[in-house]
Amino acid sequence: MQSTHDSHARNGATTMRSVRIAVRGIVWACTVTVVLLAPAISMARIHASKRGQCNIQRHFNEQVAHFGERCVKRSALRQIDAPLMSVTIGQVHRNRSDKTPGRNYAKAWKIISRDEYRKPGRRNGD
Repeated sequence: MQSTHDSHARNGATTMRSVRIAVRGIVWACTVTVVLLAPAISMARIHASKRGQCNIQRHFNEQVAHFGERCVKRSALRQIDAPLMSVTIGQVHRNRSDKTPGRNYAKAWKIISRDEYRKPGRRNGD
């Protein structure tokens, strides 16, 4: 006849085995959930980080060339005089009324600030 101690030991071992299997199942389910949700979470972060990158008011210290490559249509960007591509957006804004030949600040400001010259999905408030 078996002792009650042996019986309880076996029941305890069975219970521990069941707990380990349950924990493995939970860990696997959590891992699968994280792996499946990771692309959606990272895309949301990317979208949130891109928000505001073409808002001209936030980028007055950025060069026209960098801002233009990211936010302005290439066909419009080609119309900006070459010397103005290396100045900051703030300088273009301050010198809009300057009539220096070869440096048409007013035209450059018009191109970089208006939504009609922006790449699709890159409006001034986006």
